Amino acid sequence: MTITTPLNDPNSSLVEGWTALWNGDLSQAATICAEQVTVHFGGRGIAEAGDHVMDASGLADLIGAFRSTRPGLTYRVVEAHTTEQWGYCVWDAGRGDLNVGGIDTFRFIRGRISHVYSVTAERPMGR
Repeated sequence: MTITTPLNDPNSSLVEGWTALWNGDLSQAATICAEQVTVHFGGRGIAEAGDHVMDASGLADLIGAFRSTRPGLTYRVVEAHTTEQWGYCVWDAGRGDLNVGGIDTFRFIRGRISHVYSVTAERPMGR
């Protein structure tokens, strides 16, 4: 994973954990998420399931189910920036001939992710 976030960015470790979570380390959810976490996805295929996520366990279940139908899918951060209250990451994902990108925005509470908006693009975002 390549992250262009400066090492001194507050909450940059949460972006690293988020990426690891999407790469299959489902245990990250309990470490990086606030007690209550909400996720809104722009893609119709996952949006409704995301609307029902209320906590780290629900998020891990959702991502586990998502990954189970997409073996080998790997995410990497292209660019990220965080502050104490918010952050964003631009990412790419791929497996075989499937290559997409997207943007996630985060709200942080007490050093944990409390809310995410995530939109997937039809092409990679990195150059």
